[in-house]
Amino acid sequence: MHEKPRSKPSDAPRILEIGDRTLLAREFPASTTLAWSGPDHALPAAVSCVPLDRGADAACARALRAGEYDAVVWHAPEREPWQERRWGLANPRLWRAWRLARATRSLADVPLIAVDMRDRAEWTRSATAMLARADAYFLREFSERGPGPPRGSAAGLEAKLEPVSIGLARERVASMPTAPVEKTSDVFFAGQVDTPLRRAEWPALLALRRDGVRVDMSETRLPPAEFYRRCASAWIVWSPEGRGWQCFRHLEAAACGSVPLMNRPAIRQHEPLVDGVHGLHYDARPGSLARAVVEALADKARLTRIAAAARDHVLAHHTHAAICARILSAIYASRPK
Repeated sequence: MHEKPRSKPSDAPRILEIGDRTLLAREFPASTTLAWSGPDHALPAAVSCVPLDRGADAACARALRAGEYDAVVWHAPEREPWQERRWGLANPRLWRAWRLARATRSLADVPLIAVDMRDRAEWTRSATAMLARADAYFLREFSERGPGPPRGSAAGLEAKLEPVSIGLARERVASMPTAPVEKTSDVFFAGQVDTPLRRAEWPALLALRRDGVRVDMSETRLPPAEFYRRCASAWIVWSPEGRGWQCFRHLEAAACGSVPLMNRPAIRQHEPLVDGVHGLHYDARPGSLARAVVEALADKARLTRIAAAARDHVLAHHTHAAICARILSAIYASRPK
């Protein structure tokens, strides 16, 4: 891992991306520097970075103050730096990422865009601080009942919040089937049955299989190629929520040419998968999942139409490229006139 040359297209903003996730450095590597706060093994393949080891945060802060970057994109960490103990002590890279993000507070002419892909939308101290400073705050789990700005925050912060998709990286999309696949199962699910919703509805899938529905089930994690093949081979992919409502399975099923069957969402979404148009929703009540499956399978032509629309919709609006386009729009809108 090393810092890349600072060459860039003439019209691309120079971006400093901070955190243990990356979007811009994948899509715009020539104009983005990734200040990486995660462990080395978690860095996506073929992505260059500046590891936030000793002194790296200070060097990036100096470059910011010298005007070497036009914008900063900060990724909210799952845990606060002072709560991270996996490395024996508080994760030093997370601490440096936080210090670097705080250094943007004195740079009013450098747009700061926050991207919060955490499983649960809780206003931690770092997220609250970045909401106050950010020009836009993209939030994955944007509850219909909130979350509004944390209690005691200044007025007007809610206008900064925008829902964002969990998104598919180009590597995922490239691994998926590009042409329709013969349907050899009616319903497919693979994943851990480790949430109350999944445990409650697992017996319904078993009952459907006893009644003659072709249910393809796996309680273990599958290799990506096998998972995508079996998604594409099913008319319907059962896609219950995980730790948050959004999960990759919703989008993967659609991109593979199947119909995601999702429990009804309770979050705001950007370009959602609309019930009956890009997917199917069911209520988390006894009997609802089985009824939704039986009714859907009775009209295969409708499922074919939904699957085609879902794939087009996901590839247009729910890829990392599409998310980055929204982030760039927020940067352009926030730059000094």
